[in-house]
Amino acid sequence: MFGHVDFVVKAAPGTGIVSAAILQSDCLDEIDWEWLGGDNTQAQSNYFGKGITTTGYNRGAFHGAASNHDQFHTYSIDWTADQIVWSIDGSTVRAMTKDQAQAGQYPQTPMYVKMGAWAGGDPSNPQGTIEWAGGITDFTAGPFTMYVKSVHVTDYSTGTQYTYSGSSGTWESIRSDGGQINPAGNGTPVQAGSAPAVTSQVPDSAPLGLAMDRNSDGNGSDCGKRLDFWAERSVNTLVQL
Repeated sequence: MFGHVDFVVKAAPGTGIVSAAILQSDCLDEIDWEWLGGDNTQAQSNYFGKGITTTGYNRGAFHGAASNHDQFHTYSIDWTADQIVWSIDGSTVRAMTKDQAQAGQYPQTPMYVKMGAWAGGDPSNPQGTIEWAGGITDFTAGPFTMYVKSVHVTDYSTGTQYTYSGSSGTWESIRSDGGQINPAGNGTPVQAGSAPAVTSQVPDSAPLGLAMDRNSDGNGSDCGKRLDFWAERSVNTLVQL
């Protein structure tokens, strides 16, 4: 619940192939890194709140990441109650405060860490998804392999598990059993103005990270309707994959 993640990744090459490393909650809050198999020069940052997509897919941005198919790079997410910072190899490429997020869509519920690669260019996908992914995938050109060297996860909060105390989907409604929620994190706030300007935004037709776990109408999740336990945590642990 709030924290820092370092992904050391080499993205999968291939037209229409999308590699992804994301944080995602049961409330459908989401913070993303994604890479397109047809673009060896850029990485994409993105976020979503409560699974809401009716306002469009206009939250993403592209950032320079040379040779992301050929070399390992460290892609980081630092997440607190007030700010999300995306970094590549230790350099901030994007910083967004809660106030800068679209209304009611700042991610603030306990997250899983998810990684994988998928075919955005599958011919059965919507045309907008195929175009965003870079075109139709030629499956005879596979296999398409994403390499994950390591993942380092730091949980800024303490305790053994998290529960929802209501359906508001706010961080104040989260309870930490045996510990406490730390909304401020451990780092120094980054001024949004000090991050490089976003020069290339994701098209409005682009899909969500890993193309999964979304409600059908895009109007938001049913956050807190069931009690969710979060017993699996990793604090200051290096996980070799």
